[in-house]
Amino acid sequence: MNNPQTPGKRRIVKWVGILVLAAIALHGLNWWLLSRQAELLLQVWLDERRAEGFEISHTQLSVGGYPFEVTLTAQTLEIKRSLPQGVWATNSEGITARSKLMSPNVIKITTQSSDALWPRFGRIEAGKLEAGPAHIDLNIVDGQPKTVNLLIGDLLFTGANGRVATTETLDLKLKQPTLPAVVEISIDARKTILPEQANSPLGTSVARFQMTAQLNGAVSPGTLRSILSEWQGNGGTIEVGTLTFDHGPLSLTGNGTLSLDQSLQPVGAFSAKVQGFRPTLSALTQQSLINERDAALASIVLGALAKPSPSNGKPTLDLPITLQQQTLSVGPFNLMKLKAFIWE
Repeated sequence: MNNPQTPGKRRIVKWVGILVLAAIALHGLNWWLLSRQAELLLQVWLDERRAEGFEISHTQLSVGGYPFEVTLTAQTLEIKRSLPQGVWATNSEGITARSKLMSPNVIKITTQSSDALWPRFGRIEAGKLEAGPAHIDLNIVDGQPKTVNLLIGDLLFTGANGRVATTETLDLKLKQPTLPAVVEISIDARKTILPEQANSPLGTSVARFQMTAQLNGAVSPGTLRSILSEWQGNGGTIEVGTLTFDHGPLSLTGNGTLSLDQSLQPVGAFSAKVQGFRPTLSALTQQSLINERDAALASIVLGALAKPSPSNGKPTLDLPITLQQQTLSVGPFNLMKLKAFIWE
């Protein structure tokens, strides 16, 4: 025979039930307040951008994610801005922003697809960029993004003159440390196909471009030339921690420093490990970028300096690469003269 619960036990069960219901109600209220705050913050951001001259339109926002996160979803988001050169525009499909209740300063944004159009800016031609799924992670500190991580796939660039380039994946990370004039950058682009019009002597395939760097130097808003001039005057540098560049037969890894001279031309010094230097010299010779005599001498000398790589056994050079007065030098050889950059 089952013993009936005593009045004391029934009161305990009752109060436990009340506390559980109260906790659920408080959690629901907290979720509702955070979701309303997210909507209000988004509306403030949209209003600020519109005040700056942007035209923004989107489908109705839907709020979800209960009980552990807050999500804002729009089927389409379109942003436009009229500039003296023309119209800049971007459009995203299936965009969702989410934030967990326990870490509201971390915002994760996903899009199913997106595209962007821009007019010609000086030497940058007009074009269109189409992309597949994208993932953006933001870490917000004091109302500003402290870190930005972007992972995007299936990029297709089409230039106004018919140039077409593709990249399978692009992983971009930006971080602003404690010092305000410093930005840490990480870029990793895989399986890029350059347009035929690029006329690269090494072909159209760039299997990988990866770089981690620290950008030093404060700048103020302005034209590209004024920004670069101020950056150079402030002693701006790009400290490249790691660099990987696999283009056609050439494979290069290294680190070094880049900056601008008083004519706003790039200068730099790198320590690099290079593989595939013989076919690279041959390709440069075929395009008349270096003469046959210099290529033959370089091949002999560099071949004598090369050592087998422990990882794959390929001949590998460990030597300095410098860029100064528009001349690219590899080891003791002035390899080629580069065209001057004209900043507009």
